[in-house]
Amino acid sequence: MIKVAVIGTHGTRKTTICHQVIAGLKKREINAEYLGEIARNVPAGLYINEATTRESQEWILHEQIAKEIEYSGRKDIDVLVCDRGVIDNYMYYVYRFGSNPALDMLVNSRMKTYAGLFKLPIKKLLLNCDLVRATDPVFQKAIDDLLEKELKERGILFQRYKGLETTINKIIALRR
Repeated sequence: MIKVAVIGTHGTRKTTICHQVIAGLKKREINAEYLGEIARNVPAGLYINEATTRESQEWILHEQIAKEIEYSGRKDIDVLVCDRGVIDNYMYYVYRFGSNPALDMLVNSRMKTYAGLFKLPIKKLLLNCDLVRATDPVFQKAIDDLLEKELKERGILFQRYKGLETTINKIIALRR
C-alpha cells in the first residue's frame, strides 16, 4: 500500500478532491481508501481554528498518526488517500503556539511515510460556513503561507495540484 495526502489550508476543497481521486482510482481497478480529516471529529471540549488549544492540536496530530498506522497494516488497500497530512495539521499548532521541538521531530519523521503530497491552492469564495472550519480569509491565507514556508524549510517534496487526471496518473506512477 502507498499513502498519499491532499494537503493545504482549510477551505481548499481537499475533501472533494480526495473523493474524486478515490473514485478515479477505483475506476482503474485500484483499491483506494479514504482517511478523512481528523479535525472534524475533535472530542467535546477541544477547539480548532483560531481558538485552538495545544491539547486540541496534539490530539489531532496524534489521532492522524494513529489512523495512518491503523491503515498501514491493511493488505487489501492499494492506495490510502488522506484528507490532510500531518504537516498541514501541525501548521495550526505552529501558527498559534510556535514550533515544538518534539512535535517537529515527529512530524518530520512521519512525513517520510507519504509516497506523494498534492497541495491545493486557495480558491476565492470557497470558505463556506459549515460550522466547523474557520471562515476568515486572512486566517486561511496565514495557514497557507506558513505551510508553504515549512514545506520549503523542511525540504518536504510536494506537487501542486494540477487537476484530477494529472493527480490520478501521478498516484498510479507512484505505485510502480
